[in-house]
Amino acid sequence: MPVAFLTDELPARYVRRMITTILALALQCIGPGPDAPQIAAAVVQAVEWRAARGLPPITESPAGDVCLVGRFIAHESGAALSPRPWSWDSRGGVSCGALQMRCARIAGHSVFWQVAAWLSDASKGLPGMCGYGAAAQRMAAARRNEALEAVRAAL
Repeated sequence: MPVAFLTDELPARYVRRMITTILALALQCIGPGPDAPQIAAAVVQAVEWRAARGLPPITESPAGDVCLVGRFIAHESGAALSPRPWSWDSRGGVSCGALQMRCARIAGHSVFWQVAAWLSDASKGLPGMCGYGAAAQRMAAARRNEALEAVRAAL
């Protein structure tokens, strides 16, 4: 997907450098995993898609969003598109994919679509992405802080 909102304002060589840098940030935030490069590309594409449509970032910046999704992917699936089922919901066929979303919802959709849907859900509130209650709020805050620390460390 082209980076339309950047190409009108910047020379192509700068756009390529920016995309390479953001992709490297995504890979750093996702960490090692069998499908990390493919997932990282989808994350960057989904965050850019939101920005190109004028949707506000969930964190303080699109780079923060890249890392936020990356950290959730690292925790949820270890950067695998079809992770080994460890949790009850994964073993039961309830949660699937890199972000462990409802199987019925993501069946047949691309990784880009899954990340874009996750970002849309997350824009409504991160604690719901980690379950419910005080423990979910603490987990969401911890993952958000991990993401923002990773962005600050990379810059």
